[in-house]
This record gives sequence, C-alpha cells and structure tokens, in this order.
Amino acid sequence: MSKTKCLLAVMGLAILTACSNSDDQPVSNDSHHDLQKKTISGMVSYRERMALPPNTTVRVVLEKINQASGTSQQIAEQVVEPSHSVPIPFRLEYKPVPLESDHKFSLQAQILKADGQLLWTTTVRKEVNPNDPPPSITLTLHRAAFQQGQLPNSKKKPARPWVFECHDLAFSAVSSPDKITLYLPQGRNETLARVRAASGAKYEGKEILFWNKGNSAILEIGGKRYQNCHRNQEREARIPSTFWPVDFHATGNEPGWIIEIVKGHRVNLLMDYGKSRVSLPWINPKTSGESTIYETKTGSHRLRIVIAPEACMDSMSGEQFEAQVILKLADKTYRGCGRFLE
Repeated sequence: MSKTKCLLAVMGLAILTACSNSDDQPVSNDSHHDLQKKTISGMVSYRERMALPPNTTVRVVLEKINQASGTSQQIAEQVVEPSHSVPIPFRLEYKPVPLESDHKFSLQAQILKADGQLLWTTTVRKEVNPNDPPPSITLTLHRAAFQQGQLPNSKKKPARPWVFECHDLAFSAVSSPDKITLYLPQGRNETLARVRAASGAKYEGKEILFWNKGNSAILEIGGKRYQNCHRNQEREARIPSTFWPVDFHATGNEPGWIIEIVKGHRVNLLMDYGKSRVSLPWINPKTSGESTIYETKTGSHRLRIVIAPEACMDSMSGEQFEAQVILKLADKTYRGCGRFLE
C-alpha cells in the first residue's frame, strides 16, 4: 500500500472516531434529569411593618388538589430559617407532573414560630401551571387570627375543610375515607358515615344526609332539602381552628388587629399583631340605619363592632374593601376595613 493510501486511511479513521465521540455519545442520566427539572421561585412577604420574631420558619408547598374529593398531594416543599425579615426568597424544584382536568395545582406558604404556632399564612391558594410557571411569584401572607392547621406534610396531613353555601345556609365539612363531619350553624356538628352511591360521595346520619359531587352538594337536614349547594373556596381559606366558616373578616393597622365573625358561633379577636387573642361568644347583632352592630363580652373583655356598608381602603396596603369597621374594646377605639365572605 502506498504512503498516500495509508495516510488517507488514518485520516478517515480519525474523522469517524471524532464523529462517534461527539454526535453519537449518549447523554448521561444526570444531565437528562437536570434538563427535566421544573422550578418555581419567588418571594414570601406580608404587609405588616414589623420584624420577624427570632427562630421562625418559612414553609412553601406546591400541592396537587383533587377538586372532587378535596384531597391533596405534595409535589414540592421548601423550609427556610430566614436570617432577615421579609421579603424572603424561595425556590421549589420538582419533576414535570401530568396535568389532569379534575386537578389543580397551587402554592401555599406559612410562617411559624419555633413552637409551631402559626403567625402568617396564605389565605387564598395561588394557582399555578407547574409545567409552565411564571418567572417569579410573590406570596403575600396574612396574619393568622387564631392558630390554624398547618400545611400538609409527608408525615401527617391534617383534614382540609370545605365550605358550602346553600342560598341562606353556609356550613363547612371535613372528610376522611369513611366519614365526614359537618359544621352547621348555631355551633352544631354532625359526623356522618359514608354509604354506597352511584356517583359522588354520599354520607348519612340520623335525620341528615350529605351528598357531594365535585364542587356541588345536596344537604338534607331535619326534613328540609338544600338542593343547590356550592363550594366557596375563598371562605375555605379563612376557616379558623373551630372549622365553622367565617362570615365576616376585618382588619386594621397601628397596632394591627383582626376580627373574624363566625355567625351563630363565635367572634374571634386578635390584637397588637397577635400578642392578644380572645374568642368571644356570639350575640345576635342590632341594626342602626344601614350599619350592623355587634356587642359581646367575656370576662374583662367588652367588645363593640360597628360595620357600615361603605367603601374602605386599607391605610397600609391600599387594598379595597366593601365595609368600614369601628372596633371599640374597653375605652379604646380602632378603625379598619372588612368584607363579608358570605
């Protein structure tokens, strides 16, 4: 073989080797895995002008929620021990998830003290498309009036309450695989056993029936049938630890306070950014012109609430509300804004 032919053969082999190493080389599993990851990032904040207490924890969760059953599955979680006050950055990483018509995905966040007490929480679920998230998301948390259930975690998942409205009746429901507890007006609660049904989830008890089909339900109680009951997810986000749905929510500033009125049950009050928490008995309100007046007391606490149906703007956030609220506690008067959640 001539020198020229030998040289051409060597060059050809070198080219084939180079092509094999570059174009046909398989991508490692690690690199493929990194390309498949999805990310949601943003900030956690709240509107109060106050520093975080020491030893607090910020928790952000991405959940997959079954709209029919109300059950949830955790997709991603980040727990942060912040070294500074808000805004606090977060970043969730997870694998792409299949999208289904009867499921939604949402973000929730909480700030908790070292002893587990809930300080701030999201009150409305932030819905997202996990496979096409926005570049950045801000989660604005609200002060927790009373210690609510914590977000689900891998060890223990607390019950998720639903709120249903049936024309002139509102109630909440907490379910488990074989039963459901209904939290009805006047502080009444009933636990029903699940029974066989052609569709949906049906529960029965003594003189009471609850039949849930997605976001709609039928309630029969005391011989009366409520045919068109529908879920109100905004009210679900504001249920206190008692599980009865909140009918009116108001807030004010300097110092921060929150009022939650649970019709027929309790009036919950938080003062001075959570340093003082009081639950007072429900008393039927009075009316004066277009205003609604609540007067209640317990022990040394005497509370008067005047709700006027006039437009109101929060002095710190600029958020618009439908009602002006005057709160009188002992000899002090506070002003703020509120909205009816009915």
